[in-house]
Amino acid sequence: MEESIFAIEKNGQAANVARFSLYLTLLDYVENASIRELKGLAGTRRVFPNLEANVFDRDLFSISGVELVRIGRFSHIVGNPPWGSFGEQTGRSNEQRSDASLQQRNARLRAAREFSDELDEAVYPVSNKRLSELFVWKVQRDLLENGGVFGLLISTRSYVAPSADAFVSYAMWDCGLNVSVARKRAMSWSNCSRDRAALPAPILTVIIPKWSPSFGR
Repeated sequence: MEESIFAIEKNGQAANVARFSLYLTLLDYVENASIRELKGLAGTRRVFPNLEANVFDRDLFSISGVELVRIGRFSHIVGNPPWGSFGEQTGRSNEQRSDASLQQRNARLRAAREFSDELDEAVYPVSNKRLSELFVWKVQRDLLENGGVFGLLISTRSYVAPSADAFVSYAMWDCGLNVSVARKRAMSWSNCSRDRAALPAPILTVIIPKWSPSFGR
């Protein structure tokens, strides 16, 4: 586990939940032994591995340079990236925000904006400053090894919106995009009271392998 499973989670509490979930999964593979018995067998050693170095409590976009080299690249990556926009908000909703709320939002998105500024838009297009698309390029560029595969859940807007052409074209040509569409059916039409805004947002399951570009492909 310590050599094969790694995660990055911005929220510290969620990172702890991820570590605990891995411990529970580990116990699934232990038959006919209680935790007390395992502790006895472990002696002075830890019963559960220390996963502080496996589950990073960090903003993914803030990881760069030497730290990226230390983390290395991975053969398989799965995730549920953040949705929403990292752009400046305008309109009535922005006017209603307090100065403190705006400062908190800007601080929360600073790493994402800095990462976006260093990307070549012709190579890594992002439509309408969507965080999920920026996340795709962060994973593809910095964390996935050649020949590796990643699967992420993103909004269907990244695939069907009028502004989606650049993102989808690059993903399909250079990354081999494989898309399956899913929609949560947690609410019936009657429960939604015919309110389209109450319907769950449709999502895409994006599965993308990474390989080095070859001439003529």
